[in-house]
Amino acid sequence: MFSKGLENERCQEILDAKYKIDIDLSSLERVKMTDWVAEIKADGIKEGKEEGIKEGRNRKSAEDIIILMERYGENLDNALDIMKVPEQDREDVKLLVEELQKTS
Repeated sequence: MFSKGLENERCQEILDAKYKIDIDLSSLERVKMTDWVAEIKADGIKEGKEEGIKEGRNRKSAEDIIILMERYGENLDNALDIMKVPEQDREDVKLLVEELQKTS
């Protein structure tokens, strides 16, 4: 389940923090791991897909914002408002706009 290099204490920290599991690591030998590992793997895949979707959405917003700025003379903040970019995504989108403008 864990990399061979991880110490038992670090493994327990991961279990506690990420998965809210408090278990004596020596007890893990008695636990049937296949379903648990599959569930953790599925959670990781789901999380990765969600992050990828968010990054794709932010990139498309950044591309559209550049069009608004170039074609219609909107400033960045107005373009963010027009595109209805959520507040929690605005910094990421601003960085993408800057990055895309540098590469074009």
